[in-house]
Amino acid sequence: MNIILTLALIVFGAFSTINAESSIRQPREHEGLTADKTATSISQMKRTREKEAEKAAARVGKKRRKGLTQNRIIHTFSTMTFDELKVAKDDHRNKKHFDVVEKYLERMIALCEDINQRADLIMELADTHFSQDEFDKAKTKYEEFERLYPGNSQLERAKKQTVLCAQKGILSVDRDQSPTEETLRLAKEYLEREAFTEFKEEVVAIKKECETLLAQSECGVTEFYIKQGNYKSAELRIKNIRDTYLDTVPEMAITVAQLEVNLGAQWKEFQIPEESIKLAQVVPEKIDTKTDMAARF
Repeated sequence: MNIILTLALIVFGAFSTINAESSIRQPREHEGLTADKTATSISQMKRTREKEAEKAAARVGKKRRKGLTQNRIIHTFSTMTFDELKVAKDDHRNKKHFDVVEKYLERMIALCEDINQRADLIMELADTHFSQDEFDKAKTKYEEFERLYPGNSQLERAKKQTVLCAQKGILSVDRDQSPTEETLRLAKEYLEREAFTEFKEEVVAIKKECETLLAQSECGVTEFYIKQGNYKSAELRIKNIRDTYLDTVPEMAITVAQLEVNLGAQWKEFQIPEESIKLAQVVPEKIDTKTDMAARF
């Protein structure tokens, strides 16, 4: 009996010990899991905060860069000083960016307060237009120079350049001769100035070219009128050629004489001058008058 009781006590004690150990181990395991979860949460929070800090820093950087852009003085064409424009203009000229050079010159002219320097700039702009075959623009600037600076030392060259610009617009003899008439007018204005001598020979040659073209054009129109049977108009044209051009373009005399003979042969009312009958027998040098004048009427 005592033996059984003793065994029962031993078994009960062992069972109690196991339960106690189990109770102790469970809280420790729970504490371990809790610690792991806490560490994980702290790590996630740390990473989250770091990301938020990076985003905030990026936003601040953008604002700073934006602020620097807004506060920086942007150097544009309209804000450049006269000296800065000159440096930039010369740089573009060296690079042969002539269209840009023209823009800089226009701006410099607007800002320039020195009369002599402004005159030089206008001439430089006119010369730049001329070099780029922009003859209408060049002519406008040369004429502006003539108007604003009549006592300038470059006046004669400006006037000669105006004549050259007009000459560039001359058309063929069978087309509108208004540009030729304008060139002739400007050449005469130059030659009327006794002080203008440097380019006189060149301008005299241009004047002769214009008068020859106009005379040839009149001859072509006259021939057209004769073919069309418009004899009275042809007679008036011949008279105009004689009065206006034969003194300066005497080589057209034979052509005019032949026109008079042709007119008299078809229109009996026209009395052919004896001198014209003699001259008409002389074979003149061939002059291309392009007498297909119908397109002009």
